[in-house]
Amino acid sequence: MKSTNSQGEIAKKTLQEIKDNLSSQLEKLKVYFSQNQLLKKSFLNNQNDLTILLNFLKIDIFLTNIQTSVLKLNSRKTLDEINKNSQELNEFNKNLQNIHQKWEALKINVVDFQYFEGLLKNAICNNSQNSDKDICVSSK
Repeated sequence: MKSTNSQGEIAKKTLQEIKDNLSSQLEKLKVYFSQNQLLKKSFLNNQNDLTILLNFLKIDIFLTNIQTSVLKLNSRKTLDEINKNSQELNEFNKNLQNIHQKWEALKINVVDFQYFEGLLKNAICNNSQNSDKDICVSSK
């Protein structure tokens, strides 16, 4: 009977070792599971943070595109105004050149007009029918 007792004791001891080993393995699995949960939670938090940052970047890009469009439109309007002002300035320049040419021609003709004025005054003054002698007084 001793042999059966001893075999029972050995079996109990083996079962206890297996139980202890399984308990140890279970504790390790609990630690791994806990660490896995913490890592999963950290990953999800990081993923949420990255999603928020990505959305902010998308908003920034959208606003930058709007700002770029507004600046392009404003620069186009400004360029149109510059072109219009340049055309007006060119027209004014042409008119000024035309007026200058007419002025130069008039200055040339003034001498002729003064000559004819003198001839006309002489003819009037020498005319015996002239009653207005004030015209004939030469101004000096």
